[in-house]
Amino acid sequence: MLSEPLTLSTEFDFPEPVGRLRVWHIDHEEPALMARFLADKGLRLATFYIALPDPWVELLRSWKRLGFAHKDEIEFAGCRFRPFDLLVSRLPRPVDLIGKLHGSVCVGTLAEGTVDGQRVRRFMYQVTSHDEAFARMGVQGTGLQTGIPAACGALMVLRGELPGPGVFAPEQLDPGTFLRLMTEHGAPWSVLDLPPEG
Repeated sequence: MLSEPLTLSTEFDFPEPVGRLRVWHIDHEEPALMARFLADKGLRLATFYIALPDPWVELLRSWKRLGFAHKDEIEFAGCRFRPFDLLVSRLPRPVDLIGKLHGSVCVGTLAEGTVDGQRVRRFMYQVTSHDEAFARMGVQGTGLQTGIPAACGALMVLRGELPGPGVFAPEQLDPGTFLRLMTEHGAPWSVLDLPPEG
């Protein structure tokens, strides 16, 4: 692991209309899956960052300092509960945010390495407008960015386009087919070449 979650951050310039945001390193499944299934393609390091407002970062750090960063039950005043459940109960439910979020959300992968001996940095990304997602499908942008890839994976299952029987990580699917389906079903993606040093 690169660092403890929420101890490393950096500013990142996302494509417009998102713009510059502070992103924080956290635990997530993608780096583990990418390291496992893309190492033979030259992957050496994978990390996950997410844009979070400073007050949320401080809340999560305080929660950890209080010893609540776990899912085990604890007892207090004769009651048993899981601290994680308590925290989640205080946060807005994603369904309650539908139609109330505005602006755009960006998800992407920054890859650094060499192509034909030349140093490259490429950002492959997908931007979704919360307002357009709500008008089109009645969801927030993050919901659209989660649902369309899952639906594309389901289409690949139905069409027999998986590498074989069993369960597969997204990194094991044919990227050309998957990305074509993403575009066809309303989640077009782009690639941005960035300066090699940055």
